[in-house]
Amino acid sequence: MAVAQTLKEIALEKAKKRPELVDYLTEEAPILTLLKWIPATHGLWNVEEVLDEITGASFTDLGAPLPTMQAETQLRQTYVSLMGGEIEVSKDKAAQFGGAKQYFARRENAFYRQAGMDTELAIWRDYWRKAALKDRLFTSCGGTGSTLSSILVVRFDQEINVGIYDPTQFNSGRLLDPTPINGGNLYHLRSQPGVTGY
Repeated sequence: MAVAQTLKEIALEKAKKRPELVDYLTEEAPILTLLKWIPATHGLWNVEEVLDEITGASFTDLGAPLPTMQAETQLRQTYVSLMGGEIEVSKDKAAQFGGAKQYFARRENAFYRQAGMDTELAIWRDYWRKAALKDRLFTSCGGTGSTLSSILVVRFDQEINVGIYDPTQFNSGRLLDPTPINGGNLYHLRSQPGVTGY
């Protein structure tokens, strides 16, 4: 079984080009900082054995037969989610900042920081909270008024509540791999029809 690691541990081990980008992702995202990840078993998807029910050991009288222990499991397939986005800048605006490369580099930290916060929110809302509500693993604490607060308790271990990642994503040596659209050459922007840019 693969050892679960934090994003920082994975980046330091596998992302030889710019491992510091992980700090931008986790700077304002404490859940993302703590979450552990394992490599997917099949690249973009993972197969895991899920424990449904277990019968463990129990106390017996001296000389009595020992109880039978057993585990009921099933296989579950989970797909890896991708994190990505596109950013464009007009030719004129890029020129004001020394070119497209400098323009995008100047905003890199802010975009990755926001991506980390958005990813953290998605993990909380779309996975942990949804699972707690689905399995009715919640307790109402009462309260009145229009402000709702919630506390979510999540248990981390090597198999439960871990993320999965495609280990081949590091073939380029990077945790995050920005790729210029149209090879970094001018094109008609999708976000601003009729405008050329990068």
